[in-house]
Amino acid sequence: MKVLIVEDQEDLVKNMKQYLELEKFIVEVALDGEEGEALIESEVYDVIILDLNLPKKDGMTICKEARDRKST
Repeated sequence: MKVLIVEDQEDLVKNMKQYLELEKFIVEVALDGEEGEALIESEVYDVIILDLNLPKKDGMTICKEARDRKST
């Protein structure tokens, strides 16, 4: 299962990534909204963990725009 974590708190990201990888998930990380949006547009993920309060672009806007594009 492929997971994207979009979160700006690096310590939290590190812990989530380590745990998920121990459970055999493939994990990619974005530390701001613009980077997260670019990954969402270019890759397919089974799960996206998306923070709402992100630098550069907030999570609600990213989610709304991805749904408008009918991203899978």
